[in-house]
Amino acid sequence: MTAAVPPLLDREQPVALWRQLKVIVRDRILGEMQPGERLPTEAELCATYGVSRITVRQALNSLVSEGMLVRTPGRGTYVTEPRATERITLDTPLAGLFAEGHPEQRVQVKSREALYPDRRLRQVFGIEPDALLHKVRRLVLEHDEPVAYEVHYAPDRFAPGFSESEVDELDVADLLLRRHRLRRSRIDYVVQAAAADHWRAMWLKLTVGTPVLLIEATGLLADGTPFHHSRSFLRGDRFRLRLALDGKESDR
Repeated sequence: MTAAVPPLLDREQPVALWRQLKVIVRDRILGEMQPGERLPTEAELCATYGVSRITVRQALNSLVSEGMLVRTPGRGTYVTEPRATERITLDTPLAGLFAEGHPEQRVQVKSREALYPDRRLRQVFGIEPDALLHKVRRLVLEHDEPVAYEVHYAPDRFAPGFSESEVDELDVADLLLRRHRLRRSRIDYVVQAAAADHWRAMWLKLTVGTPVLLIEATGLLADGTPFHHSRSFLRGDRFRLRLALDGKESDR
């Protein structure tokens, strides 16, 4: 993982340095590195980017929790093998985990912003680096206790001027469809186990490293255009999934 001119961290941005470094490392993993390849040491990353060891460790810990990296004691940090993915067809969106039959749940919007996509989001939406995305971070609360942390993304053409009252709705994808009178063709899900990093642990009131359920969902229109992507971190002590292989059931 070497580069003649490494990407620079922007210390004027309100984005934490460890988060910027995480994006840089993740882009390198997705674009240049192979499974089993070893990352530079923490000391080398500190010297390259002019940051503290704590900053480097936070960035790498987050990527370890997402399953992109693995640490081997005494040897270093390595890119993991891609996880096997099994496709299951459902006729009920997993958003039903929240929206149906849980009137005691509500949403708390934490931030809204416009940004340019990193490499991962460019791949998800099939867009160029200068295409604007809208990002919303939210908590789902049940009886005023956090049960899920969500990050939603939508291209500017589908989500210009998102208002806070709109993103208060439990199902952001359905909101976008109604707003533009569109019809969804399908939703692609990836469900996996993860460990809560410092950021998610703080919002979900968990100990760092606590198991959580990570659900990534990408909504597609009839022509295959992705219009919405989300990453939901669910507390493992509050949710379980039951999936029926005949596609007739999905519930909590």
